[in-house]
Amino acid sequence: MLSHAGGHGNGRADAVRMARELPNVYLDLAGEMFCFQLLDHLDREVPAGKLLFGSDFPWLDPRANLTRVFLAGISTEAKRWILRDNALAAYRLPA
Repeated sequence: MLSHAGGHGNGRADAVRMARELPNVYLDLAGEMFCFQLLDHLDREVPAGKLLFGSDFPWLDPRANLTRVFLAGISTEAKRWILRDNALAAYRLPA
């Protein structure tokens, strides 16, 4: 898992590339609350099953990133994948 969706600049571009190419690479959204429309961008650039919710708790209030997911201009299905289904798959947990 690549924290903070790879960070900024080239780190993010490299993370997106790796998430596309490698089956076991996932990106989390932790700590990226200051990137405008990050989730909308990543939803277009990264396969649906590769984004995981992250809060960066205890440094950030989990409600901040949770609200960003709820308000993102992405489908309800994509939100469910980010908030639940992708973690179940990545961590090989039962549904």
